[in-house]
Amino acid sequence: MNIKRDIYLNRLISSKHNSMIKVVMGKILNKLRIKGYSVDVGQVILNTKNSEDKSQRKHLEVDFMLKDGII
Repeated sequence: MNIKRDIYLNRLISSKHNSMIKVVMGKILNKLRIKGYSVDVGQVILNTKNSEDKSQRKHLEVDFMLKDGII
């Protein structure tokens, strides 16, 4: 019985933690947009060349990427 309770509590804590992170990130995103920043969220594609001078495309995951804004 304790094992089932522990698994449930771990899932509950994990989901609450993830929810709080999403709320905080949403507030930060809105504040940056209000201040005039252009914000990208999600993935950024980076085009580079490798050692053999061949083009490579890398997908990078980002939380926030600011382009410009008024300080």
